[in-house]
Amino acid sequence: MTRPDNGRFAVPESRADRRDPAADGAADRPAPVARPAPARVDPLAGARCVLLDFDGPLCRFFAGPPGGPASLAPGFADELRTLLDELPDLRARLAPLPDPHEVYRRTTAALRHGGQPEHPVVAAMRKRLDELELAAAGATAVPTPGAAGLLARLADRGVLLGVASNNSEPAIRVFLERARLARWFEDGPVVGRPDDAGLMKPDPTVLQGALAYWPVRPDACVLVGDSPADAAAAAAAGVAFCGYHREPEKRRLLRELPGAPPAVAALAELAPAGRVAVT
Repeated sequence: MTRPDNGRFAVPESRADRRDPAADGAADRPAPVARPAPARVDPLAGARCVLLDFDGPLCRFFAGPPGGPASLAPGFADELRTLLDELPDLRARLAPLPDPHEVYRRTTAALRHGGQPEHPVVAAMRKRLDELELAAAGATAVPTPGAAGLLARLADRGVLLGVASNNSEPAIRVFLERARLARWFEDGPVVGRPDDAGLMKPDPTVLQGALAYWPVRPDACVLVGDSPADAAAAAAAGVAFCGYHREPEKRRLLRELPGAPPAVAALAELAPAGRVAVT
């Protein structure tokens, strides 16, 4: 573009002469202010007591040994099914299940439905599951990363701590001692699998047994768990639920449960440093 000079000839327009209409008034506008990211809400804030499921939040209970299978659970389930040799139809129905707890639970339910709640296989399966869990607790189970730190932070807040689990209580206590976590539960309940498989979570019996240990209202407590059964038990007991799982898809499923509970990928996300007085 050129400009006339006294009408005689044209000279090139300089860059300084060019104006950007959109820039007019830009100097008068305030510079954008960076907004801080919203603070993450602590799902355990204000809780007087926190109950933890055992397998998941506190340990990888069925972790396999080095050089072995990634999980011992399918092998444990297979071993429980060997007790069903005299009940081949039931054994065939339970063949696809990789979870020993589900094999035990569904065996008990099927025999109860068939009018045989005291069938010898129920007691035999309970005993064998206890033995398998005790062995895993003493040898192969590994602590969940961040579990010790979370317990320490909660204890520093004055929060009451307990365990509410479908695993056997003796196995839980053996692992807590082995992993040096037992001291956090010296003044709290450790409630494990009931003798009646029908009272395992999602039934609230395990949570109610733990809550009876303290003179606190259920709505002052939070359960940290990793499964829909944990969430259902918490809801039935009137306890808030906070999900934990390492796998994104499992966290998504937990967040889509009724009430849209929170679900975290790491225990380090829970109970940041600070103290909440318990009265």
